[in-house]
Amino acid sequence: MKTTEEYMKLSYTLTVRWSADDELFVARVKEIEGCTGHGDTEAKAIAMVRDNMRGWISFCLDAGDEIPVPADPDRLPRSEEHTSELQSRQYL
Repeated sequence: MKTTEEYMKLSYTLTVRWSADDELFVARVKEIEGCTGHGDTEAKAIAMVRDNMRGWISFCLDAGDEIPVPADPDRLPRSEEHTSELQSRQYL
C-alpha cells in the first residue's frame, strides 16, 4: 500500500480559476471530487489544495477507503480538451 507522501507525488490534475464572485483563486483536484483550496494568489490556492489533499488521503488510508489515482500520470492534457476552460491553468 502507498503512503500519503507517495500519493502526493503522483501527477494529479489541478485546475486553478479566478472566482469573480468570491474575489479569490479556487484550486480543484480533478481526480478527487470535492477537494478544493482557495487563496488570494494562485500559489496560495495551490498550497491550500495540496494541504487538503494530504489530509484527505491520510484520512482515506486510515479508514481503508479507496484513493483515486490519475488515469495516465505521464499524459499531459491537450489544449482542445480544455477549450471551455479558457481561464483555467493546469498544474501537475
